[in-house]
Amino acid sequence: MKPCLAIALVLALAAPGARAAEVPVPAPPAVAPAPAPATVEALRASMLASDSILITRVEMEPAAVSDSAWQSHAPVSRKRVTVNQVKRPWMRRFAANFMPPGTTLRTELCPPPRGTAGLAKPWMLSALWINQDGRGQVFVDLSTGCSIAGLAGSGPVALDVGAHTDSLLALFQQALFADSALARVKASALSDTTRPRDQVAVRTPPVPIDRVAPVYPDSARAAGIEGTVIVKTLVGSDGRVMRVDVETSVPGLDAAALAAVKQWRFNPGTVDGRPHAMTVGVPVSFHLAPGGPAKKH
Repeated sequence: MKPCLAIALVLALAAPGARAAEVPVPAPPAVAPAPAPATVEALRASMLASDSILITRVEMEPAAVSDSAWQSHAPVSRKRVTVNQVKRPWMRRFAANFMPPGTTLRTELCPPPRGTAGLAKPWMLSALWINQDGRGQVFVDLSTGCSIAGLAGSGPVALDVGAHTDSLLALFQQALFADSALARVKASALSDTTRPRDQVAVRTPPVPIDRVAPVYPDSARAAGIEGTVIVKTLVGSDGRVMRVDVETSVPGLDAAALAAVKQWRFNPGTVDGRPHAMTVGVPVSFHLAPGGPAKKH
């Protein structure tokens, strides 16, 4: 090739038009729109239509926890400690206590979970459900009173559940009955961070609206035992009894008192006008008819 022809070819390949023809500039990739966040109404409807519900307690490795990982649900080091499948009645009670009337969404997503209540590693509780329209899941961190929820095809949302930690803890303990560590967690060990510390809450206690009379045990009646059993009763934000324990005992009558109070219904207690799970002492009295067996107490 002659020198002048070689120089002309090099200059032609180096020209802007030649470069554009050889290496076309790619178009910018299309950005998919972010899915719209789920609404409280959609979450509640999906929960109540659930066909299969899986409950878990999850531990997270502290080194793997970060704001972005927790908030976006990116894969992190999670360990399922306990898993159990429950039925629709459990989910109905969960939905009523998780999203009582007046529930609103948080403006910010949740902070990273932290270890509390005697459990060293950060932990949270989860409910995953499936129905004919899709699936949904909630992650509940009782230590911060915050929960993240989402539906398939929708963006995650956060809700404050600090006012319902008592009833939610009782429900998860019921569902994960084989988790001995969770069974030892007390509601009093969980902090309610939804309220400024210097703000005084206006509380009203639960009020019974449907009492079931106790069945007087034949053995106690024959022995002349009477008295009043005080039943320590956890009433959920839906007005249903979540847990009963004997606070003041009358031997021979305790079991009958517990069996009766389990069937009671209440107008739930409130905090600042909103339904709130609360513990209340319920007296259950047993009295013999005049002229009956001699009294024993």
